[in-house]
Amino acid sequence: MTEGRVVTVSTIRDTPANVGRFVERNLTSGVDHMIVFLDQQQPAVRKMLADNPDVSVVSTDKGWWRGEKPKAVEPRQIANANVANAILATLPSVEWVVHLDGDEAMSFDRADLAACDADVVRIPTLEAASQRTWRGGRPAYFKRLASTTQLRAMAAYGAIDEPTLDAYYRGHVAGKTAIRPHLSHRVGVHAAYDEAGAKIEPAQAGDAQLLHYESWCLEDFVDRWRDFEPRKAKRSNHRERRKLIGLAAYSIANHPDLDDKTRQRYLEQLYDDNVADDLRALEWFGLLVPSPVGEPAAPRRIEQPQLEEMRALLRAMREVGKDAFAQEAPAGSMAAALEQAASALEPGHAARVRSVVERHRSTVAGADA
Repeated sequence: MTEGRVVTVSTIRDTPANVGRFVERNLTSGVDHMIVFLDQQQPAVRKMLADNPDVSVVSTDKGWWRGEKPKAVEPRQIANANVANAILATLPSVEWVVHLDGDEAMSFDRADLAACDADVVRIPTLEAASQRTWRGGRPAYFKRLASTTQLRAMAAYGAIDEPTLDAYYRGHVAGKTAIRPHLSHRVGVHAAYDEAGAKIEPAQAGDAQLLHYESWCLEDFVDRWRDFEPRKAKRSNHRERRKLIGLAAYSIANHPDLDDKTRQRYLEQLYDDNVADDLRALEWFGLLVPSPVGEPAAPRRIEQPQLEEMRALLRAMREVGKDAFAQEAPAGSMAAALEQAASALEPGHAARVRSVVERHRSTVAGADA
């Protein structure tokens, strides 16, 4: 069977160790292939991923952006995700594409996703519970989204500072969406849109969940914030409390007058006071769930001819302006950019890409008639 592949797309700037964990979590979850856009020159990460047949890596240097690199990370993520969406729309074996951040992983049942006839599927968030260390090196528990009543109870008990989702979840609560790759669909960070810019209402596919690994242990917390210098804090879109905790971690981790033992003690105290979860309270209030990570699933590899064509299109996209892939780009611009990229391909491949574009335009014209 060649149909039904699930592909993720991500824009990443991280250490080789963290990227390695990110890739391993997803390629054992049921994901079949990963497209990783490197958000700056990361030779060590590129080298680590180069020999993985289930990962395609793209360096987004100045040549990629053609001198028009968006300053904020979110427009870069959206443009890269829609480059992948347009390319995957030409591959008959790929059924779903999901945009993931580097601290996220899928948890889903392939059969549930295959049985869904919607174009867009919602994947709600489960956040890893945080403890200094976990036996086995991975979180044994996650925490579900809380109701207003549960938030009030947690705040009254003292497990969170105030009865809000921002105080309870360290990361986002919006979840992500899986979409069928198509030239009429646009990928957002947390939602999908049609070419007119209207949000596409998602369906639910079984128990699909997005696992968010945010400061799930002390080591991950320190690694996340040790380079969070004040200049980065000014540009970041983190919530203010998270910025303050991150700046505190940065200051401790880089303080020149602290010896290693004192630095570790201060970081542990910062983590225990501001990040670590009260597992007993979470269990009392019905918010703690065992890790849904099951037995590893092997990727169903994209057949080599299609994989080579996908990677050839990724290379050809270097010559195409990325404005066409922005969330607010005019209708038809993504198809035009894909057609432009096809001019750099070998004739047979170019013809197959142009046929996808022509079918898309015919469908749009028929709908408008």
